[in-house]
This record gives sequence, C-alpha cells and structure tokens, in this order.
Amino acid sequence: MQSVNWKPDAKTQVEIDNFKINFDQFITNNPTMLSALRRSLVIIPSMITISDMTINSGEEVRLEIEGYLKKK
Repeated sequence: MQSVNWKPDAKTQVEIDNFKINFDQFITNNPTMLSALRRSLVIIPSMITISDMTINSGEEVRLEIEGYLKKK
C-alpha cells in the first residue's frame, strides 16, 4: 500500500514522464481487448436503450403518482 503522500523517486518519475503506449499495437496484438471492444459495440447500444426505457418508465410512474395525489 502507498500512502497518500507517496511521491515517485527521480528514476520512476522519468519513466512515468516518458511512458508511451502504441494503442494500435496494443489493440491489434491483444485478442482479449479486441473481444471486449467487439462486445461493447453490441452491448452499449442495448444498455442505452434499456436506460432510456427505465427513465421513461420512471417518468410514467411519477406522472401517475402526481395524478393520483391530485385526485385526493
């Protein structure tokens, strides 16, 4: 565990400052990453649809409750 006040030593700081990643190579040579990206192309639109349906259902419930309370 590192403390909140942890600071890297000079060598580690240089490594951090000079860190670069080749995203094309990282994705191309990483079947797990490719699989995750492909799944996200299908899952994310579905999640958005479900979220929209949930929001709309919540709005309908709110309107029904307000209508009911106004009748009392």
